[in-house]
Amino acid sequence: MSVCPVCETKCPESAQYCNICGFTDEHGIARPIATKEEARHRLEFIVKPHRNEWERLKIEKAIKEVEAREAKAKDAEEAAAARESAARAAEEAAAARESAAKAAEAAATREAAESAAANEANTKAAESAKNQKPETTNNAPDSDVNPGDIIRFGRYDWRVLEVSNMPGRGMGKRALILKETMLAERRFNDKSTFGGLFNTASWDECSLRRYLNEDFYNSFSNKDQSRILETHVVTSDNPHRSFLRTFNPGAGKGGKDTIDKIFLLSIDEIMKHLELSKRTQGEEMDLDDVDDLDNLDYWWLRTTGTTRGAVTFVYKHDTQISVTGMPADHGIGVRPAMWIRL
Repeated sequence: MSVCPVCETKCPESAQYCNICGFTDEHGIARPIATKEEARHRLEFIVKPHRNEWERLKIEKAIKEVEAREAKAKDAEEAAAARESAARAAEEAAAARESAAKAAEAAATREAAESAAANEANTKAAESAKNQKPETTNNAPDSDVNPGDIIRFGRYDWRVLEVSNMPGRGMGKRALILKETMLAERRFNDKSTFGGLFNTASWDECSLRRYLNEDFYNSFSNKDQSRILETHVVTSDNPHRSFLRTFNPGAGKGGKDTIDKIFLLSIDEIMKHLELSKRTQGEEMDLDDVDDLDNLDYWWLRTTGTTRGAVTFVYKHDTQISVTGMPADHGIGVRPAMWIRL
């Protein structure tokens, strides 16, 4: 390597002129520069300005390359963070699904256990009723039976609510009777209402109606069964339904008419035959302001409540009616009613 005497640039030995300033001792293939003065002039006014500009561009290029690498690294870091966040969200969703599945499984198991317990209780009650020998009716003469009397029918005492003539001339009399004491605690419907969202709890479809007209009816002797009359049972809408119809259209709606041997009284029938007060329309009953439900101081009516999935009932020692009702899968007392031939 040789050093240019003008710009002090190292040049190859074979170079005929300096690549920077163009200095040459001899005439080469480039524009001939015969003197050092011309070479210095070119270096000062042509080469250096261009060199400065080249250095500036080179620095700018290097800065842009660094910025591009940093931006690329930042994008990669953000992408990694997004993937990590998505992975965490997927894990949380999987955990939530697993928790929901476990809750659903537990609910199904609980419902199955409750249904099995209810079926077992019904079976035991039916077997107990079959094993007991029915007692025959010991009634007073027809002329002595009046509303308000207590009569013996089957194995139970019954309150006479109404006495009327049988349809048709010369057919005798009949009486509407209500069991004086309550049967054991029973649900209106064994199917869970899930807070009243999925079960209309109507009389024509409930499990309590099947029990009364099958197991309970079969506990009577053949002689007593012959005196129990079939009744056309009409279950009308809750008389206080119109107040809440706008907010809950299905609440308080009556069910289909039925033909029953044994039935529950409706709001209209209980108000007709017993002196009861009732909750004003739309007033909710707080179960905390009444006595213990286990004492069977509450008994079902067949009219649906103004709350969806609920059924009306009598409480406070037969003095009041809850028109809002209680969920149909709760267990309270039962007082069957029926028409019998006197």
